[in-house]
Amino acid sequence: MINIRNYTRKILLHFAYLIGMLFMFTACERSEVEPQHGTSITESDPGDVMKPSTATYVTTNIKVIKHGIVNDIGQTPINASDIIFTAPGQNGPMNPVTDLYGTQMTLGQFSNVTGKLTAKCSASGTSIKLNLNGLIPNAYYSVFISVFHFPGYADDASINLIGQGVLGDYIDTSTKNDFRASATGTATVLVNQKQGPLSIFGDTPECLVSDNNEEYLVTGVYHIDGLTHGLTMGPAGTYAEQFGFSIKAF
Repeated sequence: MINIRNYTRKILLHFAYLIGMLFMFTACERSEVEPQHGTSITESDPGDVMKPSTATYVTTNIKVIKHGIVNDIGQTPINASDIIFTAPGQNGPMNPVTDLYGTQMTLGQFSNVTGKLTAKCSASGTSIKLNLNGLIPNAYYSVFISVFHFPGYADDASINLIGQGVLGDYIDTSTKNDFRASATGTATVLVNQKQGPLSIFGDTPECLVSDNNEEYLVTGVYHIDGLTHGLTMGPAGTYAEQFGFSIKAF
């Protein structure tokens, strides 16, 4: 005769064994698809979003800045042969834009700049390198940065403008935002832009490359008078913004 008590005990033990095996199998299966605590996706993994501290931005798309110049009838120059002047109004009187030797320039000569901007973020800010060609030979330049909120820079530079200042750390006097072009019109500029206030107004974040709401225009300013002016572009009528590179993530 079957011992009911012993038989029931065997069934319960067998059932407990099956439950235990099922639990172990499930735990092993989950350990194959879930990362361990504290691990993260690296930048080399597929689908990774680049971290702001290591983001890099490269562009050869250079803009000719025309909002500070006019032709001989006071209008925005269009033709390469148009002789150019500094724009009247906020930028002072209509002064001729001349080269280092006093020869008045045309829009074609003024628009001849090509080059590349490379911006790379790190914990100390955004390192910006400019490789430039087609500059006015032996001319004096300084580099400024303008900040525009979304949707960004327009031909009228006052639209969306929320910040402007020298490129680089204006408090650290060892940082230079000015340079002189070579006799063949070339130059290489390397400046680090730290997070914080700009020399004129506004501020910049730690990484310019990763900001989805702002556009940064790195602008080369040509000094007609052959002088750079530190934290400002200079007295009205003595300079002309010549070229710009845009940094934007949107």
